[in-house]
Amino acid sequence: MVNLGPAFTKRTILRTYTVITAAVVNVILNYLLIPVYGPAGAAWATLVAFVIQTTLALVVSLRLYPVPYQYGRVAIAAGAALLLFGVSHLIPAEDLTIRLAFKAGLILSYPLALLWGGFFAPEDLVQGVAIVTKKYPATAPLIRKIGPIFRLPPPPES
Repeated sequence: MVNLGPAFTKRTILRTYTVITAAVVNVILNYLLIPVYGPAGAAWATLVAFVIQTTLALVVSLRLYPVPYQYGRVAIAAGAALLLFGVSHLIPAEDLTIRLAFKAGLILSYPLALLWGGFFAPEDLVQGVAIVTKKYPATAPLIRKIGPIFRLPPPPES
């Protein structure tokens, strides 16, 4: 997704430069961080290198082939994921079954978090509600009831 520019302009060598730059950063950070922090230092070095690689690839790609990405929607999706990830670490239960059930519930709540966060365009919501209520007519009363909480349009009258 962040490498469309080099691919479309047939300048794929630029992709190689971004990967090499990130690899060099990774090696240097591994050299500096592993003696002090051990495996955690390696993990942080890798994370920083991947962020650098992605950022460089995006900048190069957008200069070669501008794409109007919807950064607001990306931020909503990432924010919802980070929020649910943070909540998942608040689980005090020692029982694995309870933790897994709670985390499964969090995973299933991600679409609702996106919905509540305004990720979906209004026209997509109208179309989605129409499809769901047409396929499952029994959902219409529930959508009418909880719709305002999640900014859902009312289902079409049948």
